[in-house]
Amino acid sequence: MSIEQFLYEHPVFRFGELAEWKVRHGAHNKRAIHALIQHHLKSGRLFRVRRELYAVIPPNETVDSVSVDPYLIAGKVTHDSVLAFHTALELFGVAYSSFEQFTYLSEQKTKPFEFQGHWFQPVAIPASLRAKDAVLFEIETINRQGVDVHVTSVSRTFVDVLSRIELSGGWEEVACSISNIAVFSGAFIKIYSTLESIPDPSGKSKWIFSIN
Repeated sequence: MSIEQFLYEHPVFRFGELAEWKVRHGAHNKRAIHALIQHHLKSGRLFRVRRELYAVIPPNETVDSVSVDPYLIAGKVTHDSVLAFHTALELFGVAYSSFEQFTYLSEQKTKPFEFQGHWFQPVAIPASLRAKDAVLFEIETINRQGVDVHVTSVSRTFVDVLSRIELSGGWEEVACSISNIAVFSGAFIKIYSTLESIPDPSGKSKWIFSIN
C-alpha cells in the first residue's frame, strides 16, 4: 500500500496509526515518519488538528476550505476514544437537537479543545467500570467514511445520558431524545447500572417522560 492509499483510507488519523502502518511495511525510523508528515503538511496534503492528530486535505481543497467530520476527530483524539452521551445520541440519529459539542470517553488525560467551530470534550472512564474491568462494556464500532469509530451502544447511552444530564443537554433535551429510541434492553440496563454503581434509571426515565 502506498502512502496515498493510506491517506485515502484514513481521512483523519493519529501519528501512531501511520507509524504502525509504516512498521508493517518495513519502516522503523520515527524520524523518517515525522519527515514524511512534515512533507505532506508543507505540500498542503495534510494539516494538523492538534498534537499527533492529522486530517487529510482532499484534492482541490485547501486548509481554509476543507471541513473535517467532527465525529472522526472525536473518535480519533486518543487511541481509546469512545463517542458518548449526546454525541452518541446524535450519531445514532435519535438526538432531539444538534450540538456543536462532541463528547468522548477516554482513559487518557486530554484537555478539551476547539476546532472548526466545534468543541471537543473528554470525559474520564468511570472508576467503577475500570475497577470491574468493564471499560469496553457495550461499546460498538461504526464505520464512518471508511474509518472505524467506537461509540457506546444505544442501551448504554440511555443509562449514561440519564446519569450525566449535564453532558447531555439538560432534562428537556434528554427526555425528547430518549423518546426517539425505539428499542433498548431492560435487562442490560440493570446489568450496566450495577457495573456503574448507580441506581437503575428506569424510574428517572418514567418521571421525565411524565413531565415531557
